[in-house]
Amino acid sequence: MKKLFQITLIAIISISIFSCKASKTGSAKQQQKYYDEIGQGMCDCMNDLVVLMDKMEGLDENDEEALIALMGELQSITPKMETCVDDLEKKYPDLEEDEAGKDKVLDAIKRKCPKLHDIIKDVE
Repeated sequence: MKKLFQITLIAIISISIFSCKASKTGSAKQQQKYYDEIGQGMCDCMNDLVVLMDKMEGLDENDEEALIALMGELQSITPKMETCVDDLEKKYPDLEEDEAGKDKVLDAIKRKCPKLHDIIKDVE
């Protein structure tokens, strides 16, 4: 009975994972889901940066102590962001060669977290 439970549990988890993983080669709806997932992943990875940028916007340029504190905060969140993005790249390895897909991801980011989209556009 325990073995049957384990097999059933593995089957349910596998179906959940594979049905949730969108594809860039399927229907238009599946493709949109694929790029939306990547966009949401980027929003999640970069949320701390967006919060930090909001803090930075409210600062007085002459407040060196506050700026130094924010730089320290940036250094502390950077490894977490890098790890998150690395994990996202591992999950979606084919995105690197997909130039059209990058635009679709940017569109998804614009819809899901417009502040991050603005930051990306400012950097470009």
